[in-house]
Amino acid sequence: SMGDVPEGRVRAPFLVVGCDDSTIRVYSLDPGGEMLKSQSIQSLTSPPRSIEILPMEDSTGMTTFVHVGLFSGLYLRAVLDDITGELGDVRSRFLGAEEAKLYPVAVNDSPAVLACGAKTFLSYPHPETKELLLTPLDYHSFNCASMLRSRVAGRKGQTSVRQSIVALRGAEIFVFSIGDTSNNILTKTIPLKHTPRDFCRHPDYRYFSVIQSDQNVLSKQAREALLADPTRSEEEKKQMGPSEQFGWPRGPGWASCIQVVDPTAEDEKDGVAYTIDLDSNEAALCCDMVPFENQDGETFLLVGTGKNIPSGAPTPSSPKSTGSVHVYRVLDPGNELELIHKTDFDKPIRALMPFQGRLALAVGNEVFLYDLGMKALLRKARCRVPGTQIIGMKTQGSRIVVGDVQESVCYVVYNHKDNKLTPFADDVIARWTTCFTMLDYDTVAGGDKFGNIWAVRCPKAASDEADEPGAASFLANEKAYLGGTPHRLALQFHNFVQDIPMSMQKTTLVPGGQEVIFWAGLQGTLGVFVPFVDREDVDFFGSLEQHLRTEDPPICGRDHLMYRSYYIPVKGCIDGDLCERYFLLSRDKKERIAGDLDRTVREVEKKIGEMRTRVAF
Repeated sequence: SMGDVPEGRVRAPFLVVGCDDSTIRVYSLDPGGEMLKSQSIQSLTSPPRSIEILPMEDSTGMTTFVHVGLFSGLYLRAVLDDITGELGDVRSRFLGAEEAKLYPVAVNDSPAVLACGAKTFLSYPHPETKELLLTPLDYHSFNCASMLRSRVAGRKGQTSVRQSIVALRGAEIFVFSIGDTSNNILTKTIPLKHTPRDFCRHPDYRYFSVIQSDQNVLSKQAREALLADPTRSEEEKKQMGPSEQFGWPRGPGWASCIQVVDPTAEDEKDGVAYTIDLDSNEAALCCDMVPFENQDGETFLLVGTGKNIPSGAPTPSSPKSTGSVHVYRVLDPGNELELIHKTDFDKPIRALMPFQGRLALAVGNEVFLYDLGMKALLRKARCRVPGTQIIGMKTQGSRIVVGDVQESVCYVVYNHKDNKLTPFADDVIARWTTCFTMLDYDTVAGGDKFGNIWAVRCPKAASDEADEPGAASFLANEKAYLGGTPHRLALQFHNFVQDIPMSMQKTTLVPGGQEVIFWAGLQGTLGVFVPFVDREDVDFFGSLEQHLRTEDPPICGRDHLMYRSYYIPVKGCIDGDLCERYFLLSRDKKERIAGDLDRTVREVEKKIGEMRTRVAF
């Protein structure tokens, strides 16, 4: 590849050649010197598939980049020195198992590269920070692509140039354009009947089962009764219908339903495939797909509900709150449900999950194990944990982690031989837990109602003791500590995020990427916690954070360390949002910070960029 001819010159200065020996070589095209003289060589992990040379904007101005796609599916980007022809600042990203093919395009009059492989990616500079990003496109994977420019007639005889991309996929041709590049998150909306509370998916089908409930809304049965009332006027009956602006008509009690949603539907109106309305004043609170061993491994949808749940503190005249578990069979092809039976309980059901071919169920502060019977659920084991109300459960192996609404998390071990559930470790701080996930067999990360995210770990001695054969009897008779379990969890990290975490899981966001903690907040925040893999990165980002606290103070004068330690002192966590503000600093401040870190500005920016692209886009 030679790239475009720079402005003010008659020929390209360098030629970049990819070789079968897994190298790329830069040759000079200067007729005044030695023509085709080798300037530099860069070793690769596999032979190159395609090479593109493009001048693109970064934090230092216009820079010439060499983009390389390998047969192994790896994408590399290197800086080409315009004077010496040396290659430097090489960054890589795995795009998938297929070969990476690169095509130069333009997005909003800025040069970019379209990388076609297992998925299609776009490499472009961020409009604000000028950091080069690699973002996947929510579209088909293409065989090849090219730029298309067309003149469009406008008003008063004026013409404008529209930039589009034309791509081929098999025997099909696609023409599309890319608009705003400042936001790389795509959302798709499917309108639901009520407020969604939880959802799950059958492992064999593409459909999601979404439970929904709204408080102080008339249920379907109440609306039908009012519509059938002959004393009601036509105007009052019209108000019983839904309103796009205000929703369903208001009234005492709860309205709830279960809807089967197709996330692949092209039209949002076809997104809901099936709907089941629950009884009046019954609210769906949790759901999960549970395979039962006594049913030959068949997977059922189980929904936990609550009835007569008060909107505030209960009064002596308030009806007692009860709960039930609905068992549904998922009918082929997965877009219909059949009610098998439901089992009543004396409290609302707020947490359930599959556990070793059975159902693990939480009622108040008690954990139960159930099998599926012909007429109802059959209880097999029970234990009581410290706390008041269980809001969630997670499991690995024979261990269950229980989250309480105001007493953090508690570890419970199940002894299969004795058929006993025994709590053996809990937290030292009363955290108002909203969500949590297991990072490994001993470690749990969670969030609370005050906007904190934390991780706790079970001591190794207590963990090994709980897994020993016959430990159930020993743990049951071991002395409790301060009204809790015999052992205490150790805090690993703590950070204030200024949003209430509502969902959290350990996952990977890119192919071949590192596992991260991905969380979503009540106000719409999406965040990632990335674990460090070596001590050098910890020292580097710790020093960078300290410098940015001084060089980039908030405009309102708030101290950053106090902000991240709003309720509990920050521990074991570095603020990545603050570190990324390095891209927005002036050149003088960048050089001053880089000098204190014994690095160049480009090396600091590369380190920050690699931390993001290693796990996300």
